[in-house]
Amino acid sequence: QVLPDLDVNQVKTLAGLLTEEEERVVALLGCEQTGKGTVVFARTPDVDLHMGQLLRHVLGQFGGGGGGHPELAQGGGVAGAVLEELLKTALEQVRTQYHTESPR
Repeated sequence: QVLPDLDVNQVKTLAGLLTEEEERVVALLGCEQTGKGTVVFARTPDVDLHMGQLLRHVLGQFGGGGGGHPELAQGGGVAGAVLEELLKTALEQVRTQYHTESPR
């Protein structure tokens, strides 16, 4: 989800809160400041996906970059206008890799 009213630190905090106490959660969040998009991907420990690899793969398709760890990753270098499409692409990748129709 794109969160236009939050800065990247607030988005990271939100991702942490979403993945702190729940199970089977993948948070794919983005924000835009001065026309530039930043994304944060996070997951709960029980989800077997590497957020850093996912982020690099998806951002690479949109000309951006970033990195991170298995449970949390951050990146940018993309126009804010492509955030919705980028996050949709990331969600499709999660569904393909995790074989689920309804990640939260």
